[in-house]
Amino acid sequence: WKELMYGQMLSVLLAQREFGNISLYTNEHIARQIQDIGIPYTDINTSVLEGVSSKSYTYPKMRVFREIGEPYLHIDTDTFVFKKLDFSKSKSPVVYAHSDQPVEFKEKVDPDVLSQYINNISKCYTSLFFLHEEEHQGLDPMNVDLFKIPNGNLTYVKDTALMRQGTRKALEYYERHKDIIDRNTYGGVYVEQMLIHLYMMQD
Repeated sequence: WKELMYGQMLSVLLAQREFGNISLYTNEHIARQIQDIGIPYTDINTSVLEGVSSKSYTYPKMRVFREIGEPYLHIDTDTFVFKKLDFSKSKSPVVYAHSDQPVEFKEKVDPDVLSQYINNISKCYTSLFFLHEEEHQGLDPMNVDLFKIPNGNLTYVKDTALMRQGTRKALEYYERHKDIIDRNTYGGVYVEQMLIHLYMMQD
């Protein structure tokens, strides 16, 4: 869709302005579209995702995370970086942009807002986790503050071995249960944003 292309073009131009270069991981079909349109990626890699197919829109991203062996900043194609980010002082092995459901509750909580928040967390995360809780021995969902489950639109990875290990385990889980996960609107989000996070904390 051209509306997606407009956003992707802006995302790339901003990334180049702030960081100097940006690579795209995709397949041959989309690579040809990108090249024909003229979106100016520094490099387009089609080898990692060659032959990869999934109903989950987060699956290709996770396959790439499993492969990269040097520190990187991942930027979703609908994410815009207007100011260069400096991660040099960060002590965290992986840095995310923000929480997935950023909500602040004050002393007096609006019942409708709280109800919507709980519904969102259940649909995205806890319902699937407890559906297969027998597999998650050693994983403690309480290790993840439900107010701070990370959003993966912007992800800086310094410890690539940790990310690769967490992603590998999450993908193995996905492969075992992809029929159920793919039927869930937020199934891929759950695997990418909660399970990888939990597996990395376990390691």
